[in-house]
Amino acid sequence: MRFFKNDIDDLVVKNFIERVCIDFELELERTQRELGENPLCYKEKTMSSFLFPALQNNSIRTLMEVYYQNGHRNYLDFYSLDKTRKCSYLTEFKHCFWGYKQKEFNKKDLSKWNEVNEQIEKLEKEIVNEYIDSDKTIYGLSLYMLTVTVPKEENDNEKVEKNIIAEIKKDMPDCDWGWVYELPEVLNYIDNETDSEIDKYSHVIFIGKVKKLDE
Repeated sequence: MRFFKNDIDDLVVKNFIERVCIDFELELERTQRELGENPLCYKEKTMSSFLFPALQNNSIRTLMEVYYQNGHRNYLDFYSLDKTRKCSYLTEFKHCFWGYKQKEFNKKDLSKWNEVNEQIEKLEKEIVNEYIDSDKTIYGLSLYMLTVTVPKEENDNEKVEKNIIAEIKKDMPDCDWGWVYELPEVLNYIDNETDSEIDKYSHVIFIGKVKKLDE
């Protein structure tokens, strides 16, 4: 688990994102260990349930679906007040399955990446301050998660990782940061006894952008 790209200037923000990514991975492993269930089989709405504890572990308050109004009804996926009580993070989350055999990102993958960043770009401090108790430094974070699938016979995870990161840098060059997690064997399959069409999971990748909300 590591950053493969890090253009975040603020060390506090960088550390927050890093801890959330690590705790998310631990949450995946804990779920598999305690429930015998691989949470990577779930789609976006359910996957956010595993992100919530990771945010909560690194905050004194974390809320989901926080309402705000900027001419239209809007809901933030997550609001977190960090443990320093100096920074608030407004996080928008998207998730995609990315098949290594497809070789490149398709229109749906790219549209989700654009959508999550548009949600961050429209945030304004004056507006959100009316709805959250945040006389703080506020950051908007986009969090785009890729669950990578590969053929069962593919065992060269280093090659897979290198090729996916190359595609990200080509198609999503505007991301501020990227994080890669090579999955342990216990998280490779939904059910080791099943000949699944999904093949197997190899990596979880997060990429995102950071926006500081100014007055």
